Amino acid sequence: MQHHLTRFAFSLAVMALITLTTSCADILLLSLADDSETKGEAEKEKESDWKIGYYIDDYGDQTSESYLINKARFRGRFSNFVVSGKDLTAEVMVSAANKVRINLYEYGLMESVSWDAETYMVKIKTLDNREFQGEAICRKVCLLSEELSQAVHQQLMTGESLKFYLEHNDEYTGSRTYRFSTGKHQGYGYTFDKL
Repeated sequence: MQHHLTRFAFSLAVMALITLTTSCADILLLSLADDSETKGEAEKEKESDWKIGYYIDDYGDQTSESYLINKARFRGRFSNFVVSGKDLTAEVMVSAANKVRINLYEYGLMESVSWDAETYMVKIKTLDNREFQGEAICRKVCLLSEELSQAVHQQLMTGESLKFYLEHNDEYTGSRTYRFSTGKHQGYGYTFDKL
């Protein structure tokens, strides 16, 4: 009988060891999966051409309200009554409500172009030659109309190149035009989901 108890105790010990080993293996697999997801998230953020920024209040403090913005400025050209085809860089900012703002930098300078509130005609062309048209109110930043903002947001989700054209005609200063392209980009949808 003692022989049977010893065998029984041995069997219980083996089953406990198997259960413990299986639990440890499950924990190890879960840990590796979590680590892999964390590395995957970090890799996606690193590869994304977009980042999250935060609005600043009147006191210069960062608010909790965020927006999406391109990491590297898009390149293009601008022309006005004095110059033609000069360097331009641009930033596209998209709020969580899909409102699109564009910062334009003539000569690629650090400060954004500044205007009195003027209405610009805006056209956007996709890689497959579809065109969207609307208006933007431009001061220091150009705020696209709601309908055009929605179209831009949907097109940016595809990751394909978009071409932007902004134009304002003034009876005193003539025509001002701004052209730039996003080029092929990645990570917009992933980063937007984090807003």
